[in-house]
Amino acid sequence: MRRLWRGFLLLLSTPLLLLKAVLKRLVKVDLLVLTFKNEVPDFTSTSPLQKLLARQDPPLSLGDAIEALDEVAAHGGPKGVLIRLERAQLALVQAEALVDAFDRVRRAGIKIAVWGEGLSGPALMLTSAADEALGATLGSIEFLGVRVRNIFVHDLLGILGVVPLLHRHGDYKSMADMFNRQSMSPAHREMSEDLARDLHDQLLAPVIMGRPRDRDELVAALDDAPLAHEQAVAAGILDGVAYRDELQEKAAKLAGVEDPTKARALGVAPYLARAQKRRWRQSVWRDLPLLRVIDLRGAIKDDDKARGCAAPLLCEALDEAREDSSVRAVVLRIDSPGGSVLASERIWRCVKRLDESKPVVASMGRVAASGGYYAAAGARTIVAHAGTLTGSIGVVSGKMHIAPALARWGVSVDGVQVGARAGMLDPDRGWTPEESEAVFRELMRYYETFLERVAKGRKRDRDQIDAVAQGRVYTGRTAQGLGLVDQIGGLRLAIELACQHAELDPNALEIERIWPRPSRGLVSVLRGATAPPWAEALGAIEEAVALTRVSVLAYCPLQIEGI
Repeated sequence: MRRLWRGFLLLLSTPLLLLKAVLKRLVKVDLLVLTFKNEVPDFTSTSPLQKLLARQDPPLSLGDAIEALDEVAAHGGPKGVLIRLERAQLALVQAEALVDAFDRVRRAGIKIAVWGEGLSGPALMLTSAADEALGATLGSIEFLGVRVRNIFVHDLLGILGVVPLLHRHGDYKSMADMFNRQSMSPAHREMSEDLARDLHDQLLAPVIMGRPRDRDELVAALDDAPLAHEQAVAAGILDGVAYRDELQEKAAKLAGVEDPTKARALGVAPYLARAQKRRWRQSVWRDLPLLRVIDLRGAIKDDDKARGCAAPLLCEALDEAREDSSVRAVVLRIDSPGGSVLASERIWRCVKRLDESKPVVASMGRVAASGGYYAAAGARTIVAHAGTLTGSIGVVSGKMHIAPALARWGVSVDGVQVGARAGMLDPDRGWTPEESEAVFRELMRYYETFLERVAKGRKRDRDQIDAVAQGRVYTGRTAQGLGLVDQIGGLRLAIELACQHAELDPNALEIERIWPRPSRGLVSVLRGATAPPWAEALGAIEEAVALTRVSVLAYCPLQIEGI
């Protein structure tokens, strides 16, 4: 019946489709224009109500941009592509995915021009991968390098009268250092320096390849940043500067349009609609197999109303995919620094059960570390971007002892207890040596379980994984060399591998993407539509408070600037 209904709809729409085909031949599009503004979302997730209430159109997402680029690369259309970066805050892994898409477009014979106002490191990667790189007049290259930043609150806690009682295993598990130290430990500094050098090299390599020049000269030029775009042109980093109103004509000239002044340009919407219609026509004659992309985003918490990744809701989505016969394969897209060990274990179990019945490929985004890596360990294949932050296989356990702070304010706590260790986890008292040993023993049990999960998923023995664990954070390309990641690539590659495992044709496939998260009331939706500037700060505070309620964490709080 579904096919008959779809066939009837196709029959009704045939005259309109023929008319559109005729108009398409009469009116040719010369340029596809993609405009990235401010923070670039990975995919469009705005609800219909938010779209109705929003003051402006939602920003162009990475997913929509890549789908449009792939559509013109595979099925033709414009002669050129113009990318406008209007203060775009691209992440390194987003730039990697766009550069891969650029390669597919250029192989199809389509020229690409990139223009930016203030070029960050990831933005420089895009300009270097284009046929023509332009900067805004009076703009500058704002890539100042890569900095691994850590905050230490040990002295502040001392002033407040709070004593951190924390255990960890592994010299590189640096989360506890935030509370126990005033500066980086030697191991922490070693790890941070390796990460910074690796990420810096990943940013520079495409610039050197795209604009052939000596590395030392490039580093010397960028060390003078902010570097005016006119200076960048002289240094060979950019091809020229241009005003916004000159871009379309310049891009059309690059693409070989006969009269660049009359070039016709369109955004992504027509190409996304064209791709969707083609998939719909394919589905008329047969039911297309379904591949589901499930997003694991934010700190992992065992709470179905939590901000970030609510483990109960994610597990519900994984179980639903396992039970749904129409779902043939799953890609778990992870962008999480981890969180609760118990919640991460729960997700691992659901991923493992799902993979036993249909293939699961883990696709890592900006970060998939600690608990985020724990979840990925249950997948059949793990794919990461070269610049993904991953690993951090380790756990932290303990509590904040606040009795000294209470005493300063004249607050005392008294009570009775039955049981040798009653109140051991209460914040108003410290630990006895026996209790401290018990906490560490429990922490090691969690750590050994973490190692066991990873070793089983990576098909290695425990000692091999322990040697590269110890809480150390790696980039995706380093993790691949250590066997923690299978292949380097983005979501597109993960989908292709999932199709291979399930013996599916990636060109005749329905892809559904979901982000399991708590339903929000009307007030929350209204707030989301207006996006107040303080929303992100409140979210960070809420996340930090929520994590302090968890006694055992697999969490990686690393902060890196410049990517």
